[in-house]
Amino acid sequence: MNYGEGPLLGVAARIAGGVSCYPDPHQIPYMINPYGPVAYYLFAGVVKIFGVALTAPRIFVGAATVCCAVLIALLLRHWTGSIRVGLAFGGLLLTLPAVLQWMILFRVDLIGLAFALAGMYFFAASRHWFIAVIFFVTAFFCKFTFVAAPAACVIWMLTKSEWRKALRFVAAYAGFAGTAFLACQLWTGGWFVFHTILASTVHPFSLRLWLDGTLDELNYILVPFILTVVICTRMRAWRDPSLPFIYLILSSVGTILRGKLGSDFNYYLEWEAALCLCLGFEYRLLRAELPDLSAARVLVPALLGCSILAITHWINFDNDAILRASRAGCGAAYQFVKDHRDEQMLTDNIGAVAVAGATPAVFEPFLWTREVLGDGWPDREILDLLKSRRISLVLLDQKPEKMANDPYQVWWPRSVAEAIQQNYTLTRDFKCTGANFVYQPQSLQGK
Repeated sequence: MNYGEGPLLGVAARIAGGVSCYPDPHQIPYMINPYGPVAYYLFAGVVKIFGVALTAPRIFVGAATVCCAVLIALLLRHWTGSIRVGLAFGGLLLTLPAVLQWMILFRVDLIGLAFALAGMYFFAASRHWFIAVIFFVTAFFCKFTFVAAPAACVIWMLTKSEWRKALRFVAAYAGFAGTAFLACQLWTGGWFVFHTILASTVHPFSLRLWLDGTLDELNYILVPFILTVVICTRMRAWRDPSLPFIYLILSSVGTILRGKLGSDFNYYLEWEAALCLCLGFEYRLLRAELPDLSAARVLVPALLGCSILAITHWINFDNDAILRASRAGCGAAYQFVKDHRDEQMLTDNIGAVAVAGATPAVFEPFLWTREVLGDGWPDREILDLLKSRRISLVLLDQKPEKMANDPYQVWWPRSVAEAIQQNYTLTRDFKCTGANFVYQPQSLQGK
């Protein structure tokens, strides 16, 4: 269902088979794995138990999403003393647009978010703040974008003049993360830094991409966002900032990464969680200030209820309807790949290849293309395979002539698209994202 699921499944299967998740990226099959090892090895355990398939990891991510909602409920229960507020705003997370779209996808983000929220809970509710550091570092080693929660804790301690505690917290976090980072670098023969950091530095960035994505997100989540702004303004949250308020500000800053080419709504997942925390916390303060019969006490839940209905309708009847149509032929496409799994392949749909137990020539087309275009990696080996027609099966999301004219060259370099166009013929088509068009060598036309 999502492009990133395929490479994750392939990597998990390789780890389950005893292969490192950070191999030499310059050898065929070209593989670049940009996330930290925690999620990869968790998914590898799921694959080892349930087999190489997408269903079990997706359920695992769904369970992690429910854990995020429970942790929000526990945090609000701790801060406000109200289990009803906790349940309401923890449940609100499960109805927000980015979460609704990503909670069933085999991706690392919600795993990392669960660890980050667990860290925040132990920081807020436990005397043993070092436990929080362990969870925060674990979230960081799922995906390096999860720094807003520990940063919020440090800033909050500084606002309370807890300088020594803040210094110890930062030292523990830096020491733990630095040691783990060095261990990973040594364990992978020096490739860890390239996979997780250097490979991301060649991604084009555009403020316009961030602005467009943020406007879309705000369009779907307008009511909770406006309510948060209004309540925080009324309660003057900036004068004595709470931990949830600081977390919301920092996670808002983190959404700037949505401006990277290839980014998606997953960059709003932590922001939506922080929004639920902040809105629940400030709403509880507002309720304590207002008389029992105040219209505002009724208006906020009523507006949120209407927003939930609108978002759910959009997800199920507008967004998902379009996505379902784009995947109507994936069953046939996956079976086709399975029938040809012994052949050398080049594909945009890595999931189909991973489920079939095959290995593509390029394991992460998007990241490999970024290296070719942004860092000067040679594409000679892939071009030689295409020109000599030793790659017997090519599955593409778009036709090569369209890819060759793409100014961003999102999936493949123009040279690869032109080589496919010159040496391969369209033999089949499916209604399946990433495998819409099947190309085979010209000599195999009609086979």
